[in-house]
Amino acid sequence: AGAKYNAAYLNPIENVSKYTSVTSKALNLGTYGSDLSFTSMFDQTQESMYYLRCANKLASGLGISGAFNESTTSRLESNLQNRDSLLNIISDSYWTTDAYLKDNGQPGVSALIVAGGWIEGLYIGTQIAKTTQNKEVITRIGEQKLSLENLIGLLESYKADNAGIVAILNSLTELNALYTNVSAPNKSTEASTDKKNNVTTLDNGSTFELTPEQLKAISDKVSDIRNKIIQ
Repeated sequence: AGAKYNAAYLNPIENVSKYTSVTSKALNLGTYGSDLSFTSMFDQTQESMYYLRCANKLASGLGISGAFNESTTSRLESNLQNRDSLLNIISDSYWTTDAYLKDNGQPGVSALIVAGGWIEGLYIGTQIAKTTQNKEVITRIGEQKLSLENLIGLLESYKADNAGIVAILNSLTELNALYTNVSAPNKSTEASTDKKNNVTTLDNGSTFELTPEQLKAISDKVSDIRNKIIQ
């Protein structure tokens, strides 16, 4: 997309000491996870280690051991030249976190981590869109209408058990309202068949399109939500 690494997109590592409540720790564990992925994608080795430490501190504060420990650090350091491996290791760490929280009766906390990571990812995407005006990135931002609906559904299922979910859920519902008129124009459907595997795929070629006004509204809203999370 022509994007360049920009540390200004990320939650400063100095902020990690601010997060003392379970809700803020969980949301920012997700935030730092997206930042960690971003630094890894752009081969920012030292910054990746910093963000890994932030994730480890927040995970430890939530009572989660093993997800971001020295073993994870060693695995990352051994795969610094392999971007796909780095992202897989980060993903594995969050799956471990998710499993731990669910096994210990805290699925709502896991949902907050997912929310924090999703919001940070969308925030970074909108910042990249501003600087590059890349149409594919803007399309991806439009496509988040679908994942946002799923995220809201996830949070709705746990709001009765976790008071911290209500505020972020309200914010995401407001963001969702901005996506109401975002749609994929209907196009003719084409079928392609993989004869070897006997699989037929239907594709109508539809993509979610954003007007400049919609993009600005979504960008401003997600920036507002994100800044409240990291403050």
